[in-house]
This record gives sequence, C-alpha cells and structure tokens, in this order.
Amino acid sequence: MRAWTALTVLLALLLTAPAAFAQTVSSIEIGGTTQGAVTASDPAPSFFFEAAGPMTLLARIQVSADQLVPVLLAAGSDNQVISTVSATPGMRVLESQFAVPGPGRYFVQVQGVNNSQGVFSLALLDVNALTPTPTIAPTATPAPPAQPLNPGGSVSGEVSAAIPEQRYAITGANGGLVIRIDSPSRGAPGFPAFTLTDQTGAALAALSGGLRGGTLVLPADEGAAYTLTVTFSGGEVQPYRVALLDALTYLVLESEALSRLNAPPATSAPLQPTEAASIATAPPAQPPAATGVDLLLRWDGSALVMTNVAGVPVNISTLSMSGNNRSVDSSYWARSNPALNLAALPAGSCVGLRPLAYPDAPPLPPVCNDLGGWWSADIVYVWGGDSFNVYLNGALAATCPSNAGQCGVDVPEV
Repeated sequence: MRAWTALTVLLALLLTAPAAFAQTVSSIEIGGTTQGAVTASDPAPSFFFEAAGPMTLLARIQVSADQLVPVLLAAGSDNQVISTVSATPGMRVLESQFAVPGPGRYFVQVQGVNNSQGVFSLALLDVNALTPTPTIAPTATPAPPAQPLNPGGSVSGEVSAAIPEQRYAITGANGGLVIRIDSPSRGAPGFPAFTLTDQTGAALAALSGGLRGGTLVLPADEGAAYTLTVTFSGGEVQPYRVALLDALTYLVLESEALSRLNAPPATSAPLQPTEAASIATAPPAQPPAATGVDLLLRWDGSALVMTNVAGVPVNISTLSMSGNNRSVDSSYWARSNPALNLAALPAGSCVGLRPLAYPDAPPLPPVCNDLGGWWSADIVYVWGGDSFNVYLNGALAATCPSNAGQCGVDVPEV
C-alpha cells in the first residue's frame, strides 16, 4: 500500500494569544499596500489597522503563480472573527469585503492553504473610496421579488443573461447572522457576484464574482431588513448556493476542527496524544457493502473513502461532490498524488477525504486494498450535512443521505 502525505490547512483563528500563531505582527493603513510572506517560521503574518468608525473595507491579496494559495482572515482586537475567505489553487488575486462595526483596532491575517508558502502583496481599501463597478442592467426578464431567507435555511439558484439578478430578504437577529455562499459544482461556468445592502440600499459587504464562495457577515441588529442581491457576471448560466446561519452556529462550525486539535474531548481525565490519535484513526463500524455499483463511498465523522469496486479501472477524473455548503472535485487527489491516474483508478484502489481535525491518512475500509490519494481540509467535508450529491462530468450521478454511512455510484461506460 502506498502512503501519501496530504497537505493540511492550518487555520489559526487566534482563539488564544496571537503570538502563539503569528510571528510577524505589523501594521497597515487603510488605503495602503504592504508586502509580506508566509513561511515555515512565520505561517500567519498579521497586520493591524485603526478604523475611525463604522465602514466597509476591501482586503485584496495578490500572489505569484504556483506558490502561495492564501487564506485571508479579518478580526477585531478581541480576536472575534469578522470574515474569512480561502483561495483555490491557481487563484492569483483574493478579495474579501467586510464591515467593521465601529472605531477601534482590527487586524487582517494571511495564511497558506495546505501549508503553501510564498510572498504576497496586501492592500486594505475603503470601499466607499473605490470607483463603483458598473452594474449589469437586466436585458430580458425583470428581477423577481426578493425571496425570504430565514436563519438555518438554504437556497440554490442561478442567474443568466435572461435572468441577471436574484434577491433574498433577510431579517437581522441580535446574535448576528452569517451568509455562506458557494458553488454547487466546481465545474460550473463562472460565478455570480453577491451584494448585501441594508434597508436604505447602502452596501454593507460584497463578494466578487471572480471567487467560488465565501462569507458575508450581518450586524447583530434584531428586526433590521437586509437584501442579498445575486448578480450575473457574464458568460454561461451561473449556479450558486446560499445558506444563512446564526453567528454562533457559524463560529462553532468553523472552529470545530481547531477546537478538536487544541482540546481533545475529555473522559474522566484528558486524553493523551497517543490515545486521541488512536480514536481519530480507528476504523469505523461499516454497514454491509453495496452491490452492483462501480464506486462505493463509505464515511463516518472522521473520513470519507471512495473505492473502485467495479473489478476494472474506473474514470473518476470528472467526479465531484457537493454538500454541507462545501464542494470537492478529483483535483484534490491529483494534487496529493500526481502519479495517480484519475482516468483509470485501479480496481480495489480508493481515495479519501478527511476534515481538518484529522491530518493523518484515513483508515482503509474492508473493500479497499490500496489508498491512491487523500486530502485533509474542512472545505472537503461535504458529508457533514443531511445529504450530498455526487456528479460525473457535471451530471448528477447520486444523492447520498449522510446518515446512511455508505452510497453506491454507477459510472456510465464511454
């Protein structure tokens, strides 16, 4: 069996002292630009800035090709996260718009996805001082009325040249709300732009159509009226998915992996590292294997493993999955093992996915005898919701209920 070491995102949310995670602490002026580098000795450089009052800011990172894949985080001096957005491999520019609630000291922090390193340029701009981007006027069907979007709810939709805009009405809550946006398919052609406005029409935050997802944060204001506008950014039909979470739920989801790493669940006494590792990597109890399928997916809370049970090589190069407001495609396995032939996954071989809290190779299910590649990152945790979809060449191949623990997929013959 081959053993492939997956690169892992180390998302330092600064839940403890900042010095524990970032060796470099610098400052940046609003309207200014600075240079920095993510290195092995300095994995999370931070840049503090002062805000004179409530305002919407744009943080923009530019990187060189084939080096740093950045994660951009914004937070207050009390270490409360305001916004976080991650780039995908090959993305040269990463932008994040976020609103600061009032005067005070804040910071932005840069990290590397899957331990990637490299130099970067960071700009911090006042959105109100930027030249506004021309809006695309509807050319055919008028925009439909705003649809209500309630906390805990999600919606999938699409915009196009015929329907260039969709709108969603959101009511504020005292605890604050977070809008999570992502693409239902990494193969989707293009991605819309998203703008959050208040009841006066003033823009509070935005997400560039050049990104494949991110988060927008609503102020903690009970009963306030907000509108999320989805705008067509050109090209083909652009699908999207939006979920509305209360701020506490969002923070729990995003910090769950880091919490497990820093504070393993205690029994009568705190677990020792070796005990925690044993629990994390113990093979789960598996249901009986499905029959009559080409690919068998098996999962529990710590891993998902997909095995070729067809008896012949199977093409998984166009396979992707989406669910739990996340998505993943076969490129993750190609990056973990460049020698892996995705167009002909050998019979009896498997590939795996793990949440960030489990950086080691997943345990093999009984039907797999060779782990071809695996990846550990929270962005791949698609099976954490009620169900997830499996696509082949952009077409739906299977919908898998997450509580089933396994799912079979047939691969059409070419």
